[in-house]
Amino acid sequence: MLMKFLKIYITGLIFIAACSNPPSSNKNKTLPLESPGISMSPNSDTHKKSPLQSGDNTVLQVVCTKTPVYLKPSMKSRKASFRLNRGVKLTIIKKLYTSPKRSYDFGEIRMKGRAYFVPLQDLGPLPARQKMKDGSIVIGQEVVDRVNPLPLDYQAKDLQVVPVKYRVPAYRTRVMKLRKEALKAFIAMANKAKEDGVEIKLLSCFRSSLYQEIPYKRTMRLVGPKQRSSAKPGHSEHQLGTVADITTRAVGYQLTQSLSKTKTYRWIKKNAHRFGIRISYTKRNYKIKGYIWEPWHLRYWGRRQMDVSN
Repeated sequence: MLMKFLKIYITGLIFIAACSNPPSSNKNKTLPLESPGISMSPNSDTHKKSPLQSGDNTVLQVVCTKTPVYLKPSMKSRKASFRLNRGVKLTIIKKLYTSPKRSYDFGEIRMKGRAYFVPLQDLGPLPARQKMKDGSIVIGQEVVDRVNPLPLDYQAKDLQVVPVKYRVPAYRTRVMKLRKEALKAFIAMANKAKEDGVEIKLLSCFRSSLYQEIPYKRTMRLVGPKQRSSAKPGHSEHQLGTVADITTRAVGYQLTQSLSKTKTYRWIKKNAHRFGIRISYTKRNYKIKGYIWEPWHLRYWGRRQMDVSN
């Protein structure tokens, strides 16, 4: 029971500390995946094997800034031979997996006839083409999960600032954005909930893949490389600009599974779909999707997509 409590407590601390919104610019800053399967609809949990688990001679990309490269498949020395930046493509000759939760897996690469080893936790598959409209992926048809990444530099063109009144009190001065259509839906949902005597506040919305390195690396340091709480850069639904982490006064405006015991959560389960919104990681699907249960993580799919799904 103590270990379970500590795990939940640490997870809560990670999200409160790390899941704030990105600054308006990451220029000149060095900043530190959400479900296996193709998520073409809110109910899709189709499993697909990750390139990280497929055969050797696989081309992967570096997803973290200053990814270390070693002469041996070990990070005990803490001294890298050199480092690679985001977006570099590598042909992995062989994958070396370890079982301990706090141990990294490695991919072997060859450079100038010499073997080097790169942590697989800093690598990801190449993104596939997605249906675009006006420079943004079509809402409701986005594919992003532990297997399918977005381009690292992807950012929707119609992001808008979330009005202060809909944010948690502590984040009123921070930049918080959603895509125009998603923002309209979340505001409508929050207003309707308020009419019903229920409070919904937004804590974290759009995150660039660069900003996603912060919660991802922090979670790996605290929990271990094989953690299931934070997505790799490029693999987070937050990068879509259609996702919001919500909370309420009853849980101290935190991101916690205790939210499921509040009337806010009960109201969301009953009414969110009317606004084209669904909880991404539920008690029923979180193990399949490869993350922890997150009652606070809501994604806007669009009413039309929700109607087709239902």
